[in-house]
Amino acid sequence: MLDGHPSSFAEIKLRLLPVLHEEANLVKKLVGNDVAFTVKSYDEATPKEPAVRSGTAWKRAFEKANGRPSSPATVEGIDFDDRADPGVILHACREEMMALWQNERVHEILKRRRVNLEDSGFFLDQLDRITSRRFIPTDDDILRTRLKTVGAAEHNFTINTGPEKGIDWKIYDVGGSRTQRQTWAPFFDDVNAILFLAPISAFDQVLTEDRRVNRLEDSLTLWTELCRNKILANVPLILFLNKCDLLQLKLESGVIVKKYVTSYADRPNDFQNVSHYFRAKFEAVKRHHSPPEREVFIHLTSMTDSKAMYAVIGSVVR
Repeated sequence: MLDGHPSSFAEIKLRLLPVLHEEANLVKKLVGNDVAFTVKSYDEATPKEPAVRSGTAWKRAFEKANGRPSSPATVEGIDFDDRADPGVILHACREEMMALWQNERVHEILKRRRVNLEDSGFFLDQLDRITSRRFIPTDDDILRTRLKTVGAAEHNFTINTGPEKGIDWKIYDVGGSRTQRQTWAPFFDDVNAILFLAPISAFDQVLTEDRRVNRLEDSLTLWTELCRNKILANVPLILFLNKCDLLQLKLESGVIVKKYVTSYADRPNDFQNVSHYFRAKFEAVKRHHSPPEREVFIHLTSMTDSKAMYAVIGSVVR
């Protein structure tokens, strides 16, 4: 179907226009006329990422959808007979989508342009399942989805199982981009602990805001600022060196760490050694800049591994 000839790509592009149109419709439903519709891209080659403001009415788009009259074909809030459902469009375009993703030339271009798909790659690898006529997202699918929020969001929940049953949690989720860091201060003056997530798989990536800055180096810089902040000296810190699953996939695919982190030198380019090295760098910052009496917990994590994360969070609570 797709032989790699320019005319073949042009044809498949036309056939996939309904998918792009449906994407635009979904974004409009989520954000409406919100000015936070997209996050500014500093690289014209990088698509703008849809974003919503915390505390706005974007969640009502889902609530409204779930409130539609059901039909005999409705399963878990999805009406498979509704021609306006996005799943109908995806199913109609599934052959073109799979042909495009399976084309070697497409992958060569992505690799040459250093396009990092991360969890999007998971969904593209699962196109046969995801574009099926009666697809229902699994918990794992939901864990891998992403909707960028602008500003701080408050989440309240109670753990109902395990040793932590009955504990009430209040979490303030603050944006990590440079433009949002000035909003953090009001949420840090009266908290039980600060959770800091650093994606160690991002050693070969740069900031969207400033493509001269390595993402992992930026995380280290921010971790340093947090550790030496005198106002927060008595607040326990929990560091999640996250996305270890993606780090392992990158290393197995042949990405060389020392090409991006020159200090890594000629150490073995495997997960055990690389993760140990990155952990040691964050621990060194803690030793040099954090008060010795402060509690600091450091864990290697993969947020999409729900069982492992449950165990990690449980150990932190205890």
